[in-house]
Amino acid sequence: MRPELMPLYAAMSTLGSLAGCFVMYAIGRKGGDALLRKRFNGPRSAQAMALFNRFGMLAVMVPAILPPPAPFKIFVILAGVSRMSPWTFALAI
Repeated sequence: MRPELMPLYAAMSTLGSLAGCFVMYAIGRKGGDALLRKRFNGPRSAQAMALFNRFGMLAVMVPAILPPPAPFKIFVILAGVSRMSPWTFALAI
């Protein structure tokens, strides 16, 4: 193991995660509402949209730092659907 490369590993994993989130963000911007209704149907989708409308950037930031069982994809897609600024989105992620 090479401890001097740890900052590089952290940076690369962060950039990889950001790139993956931007793919879902772009899908949300392109297919938006129809995808949201098809993929995340029911009250969970409505609750997530209500949270996003109320808190905006925080609705992306909080799920991004929660452990894996927390829903995250829906908030990334909602960021695209609501046309959140790409810079704001990147900062939130």
